[in-house]
Formats: sequence, C-alpha cells, structure tokens
Amino acid sequence: MKLKTENWKEFLLADYFDIVAGKYHYPNEYDIGNTPYISASNENNGVAQKIDLVADFRGNCIVTGKVGCTAFYQPDDFCATSDVNIFYPKFNLNEKIALFIVTIINFNENYKWGYGRQCRVGDSKEIVIKLPAKDDDTPDWDFMEQYIKSLNYKPLATANRGGGTYYLLMALILGKSFSWGICSKLKKENVLLRMIKSKETHHTLAQSIRITA
Repeated sequence: MKLKTENWKEFLLADYFDIVAGKYHYPNEYDIGNTPYISASNENNGVAQKIDLVADFRGNCIVTGKVGCTAFYQPDDFCATSDVNIFYPKFNLNEKIALFIVTIINFNENYKWGYGRQCRVGDSKEIVIKLPAKDDDTPDWDFMEQYIKSLNYKPLATANRGGGTYYLLMALILGKSFSWGICSKLKKENVLLRMIKSKETHHTLAQSIRITA
C-alpha cells in the first residue's frame, strides 16, 4: 500500500480523544508488582516499572509525555505519573490504528516540546495532525489499520516497544522496504530529525551514514 499524503486532512485530536493527566503516586505508596507504571520515558513503551497498585487507567489508549510529547500505545490497564497525558479514544481504537496515529504524533510534535516547553493537557487538546480521510472528511480508520497490517509489523511486546514507533516512522516516510537494522542505526546516531528536516531519500541517507540499504 502507498501513502498519498496530499489527500490527507487536518484533524484536532481532542475531537477524537478525551485527554486527561496522569496521577502521581509517592514511592512509599507502592512496591514491585504487575501493573505497568507509565512515565515520560522514551524507552520501553513508557513503562518505568511495574507496581502493585490497582490500575488507575484502562488500556487501549495513547499516552504522551509532557516533555517531548513522545507518544506510545498502551494496550493494558496501567498507572501513570503526572508527567504524561492519557488519550482515551472516542472511537473504536485498536493497536494498528493507534500505531499509525502515534507515528504521526511523534513525527509532528516531538521537536516542538521539551523541558522548558512541556505539552500539558491543555496543549494536547490543541494538537492538530494530518491523517488519511474519507470522502466525508472523517478519518479513514480502516485505511490506517490496513496500512499497518501491510507493513508486516512486529506485534507489541515489552522487548520491542522501545523502537517500534521509530521503525513505523521510517516505513511511513521511506516505504516498508526500510529495514529494522537501518532504523536502529539511525536512532542510535541521532540522524532521525536531520532526515525529517532535509527529507533525504532512502539512497542518499544510506550513503550519508555509510550503510547499505
């Protein structure tokens, strides 16, 4: 499947998600357990640790960090620090659609936010992203799901949640032939933002970091 981004429409995320803040728990409130505790980390799908508290938030949602607005899909019920925002879908969200949306959020928003300018709930409600649209100008959720399926993506597991979004981002920009090995090297060498800004082609980028595509 090919992406024809010229036909995409702009959508306000708040029209499709209820957005709330995480809930901070003091360290003396919990011990090691089985409930994911989501933080503003960029790694391990945002899971800082697993604790023994009852989950505050239900799964099948998107979580963004206030610092950097890094987005992840959370499939399971969880607790979350006050450093994150939780996006509860107002539509029938699944993992594949969420991965598509998460990729676009990260592509559009990561460079805008930092420690000095954090993306809080109010800011999150103003985020506008472009997505595939149907003829009636509503998001084409089915296309997003089918596109992710076409990538033959690796299902989410704790071991691969840290880099999956980066792989999907590369696939969205450069096509599904872009390999995991190349993606890992790009992430490690911090050339992702340079690639996005300069819109280098697959071939040129491969040459610039001395790898074989």
